[in-house]
Amino acid sequence: MNKNITQDVLARQSICRYAEKYGITSAAIRFKKHKSYVHRWLHRYDGTSQSMLKESTKPHHHPNEHTAEELKWIDDYKRRMPEGSLVDVWLSLRANKGYNRTIPGLFRAMKRLGYFKTREKKKPPKAGKMEQMTYAGEKIQIDVKFVPKVCINSEIPTKMYQFTAIDEYSRLRFIEGFDEHSSYSAKIFIIHTLEYFWKIINLR
Repeated sequence: MNKNITQDVLARQSICRYAEKYGITSAAIRFKKHKSYVHRWLHRYDGTSQSMLKESTKPHHHPNEHTAEELKWIDDYKRRMPEGSLVDVWLSLRANKGYNRTIPGLFRAMKRLGYFKTREKKKPPKAGKMEQMTYAGEKIQIDVKFVPKVCINSEIPTKMYQFTAIDEYSRLRFIEGFDEHSSYSAKIFIIHTLEYFWKIINLR
């Protein structure tokens, strides 16, 4: 059943069917409704439940929207001042036409007229599939992070950087600490990393 077909819709349909068979007055008495109510729905009834749905009461126009005359002013001024900014058009309209709308209101009106194109949202790139490693040492992830003082033992220098290397195939990890974050420290760490993984491979 359609989600829009509620009990109220089915009740109105029952009233219309009864009215078709016994008349509007009898239906009004039977269902305790005013005759105008029965007549209104019976006039819309075409034999389907869909015809018993209430029409939207949402207004088609905003009560404070720009009038046709104001839209023509905007259109005329924008054609005369194609390079003019939003504020230029607003000031000209206020000075020459007694325009009393706000700048945001003018912007919305000009946007509806097509003077400001909406930027298309760029779709984020799809994440590529992670390449599966086929042997140990094929790819090693290296990361550096600063170690907070609260995590450092008093015997270790107060400033320390943790260098971490993880082999993507075996998930083996090698960690070493340095008191400075420099290219020299990175060079030493890489040498020690290769030595560590080489020992592991030989032991296996």
